[in-house]
Amino acid sequence: MNRDKILEKSRKENLLGDERDTKQRMLGVQYSLTFGCLAFIVLFLLSKTRFIEINSAKVMMSAMLTGHFLSNLLLKKSESPTWKNGLKLLVVISSAFLTLAYIWDMMV
Repeated sequence: MNRDKILEKSRKENLLGDERDTKQRMLGVQYSLTFGCLAFIVLFLLSKTRFIEINSAKVMMSAMLTGHFLSNLLLKKSESPTWKNGLKLLVVISSAFLTLAYIWDMMV
């Protein structure tokens, strides 16, 4: 490889930051998703045993998944093929719609 190709490849690889920063961001997203899922499970179980309203937990879970899918789409956009990015975008839109539907259901 000549010098220009190596530099171009390096620029593409470091578009979203260096590897350490990207790994730390992804770990943060994974931890937040894990704790959010655990909170949802606890709230869901409590709603079945103590008759607690579950709508707020549904909103929390769907909003958290929307954020996770959106960050996944944005962080790995250059690495994924176009069709895969299109599917990810469809999941983001549908989970955002689900979040809004849950909020609407709480208000009505």
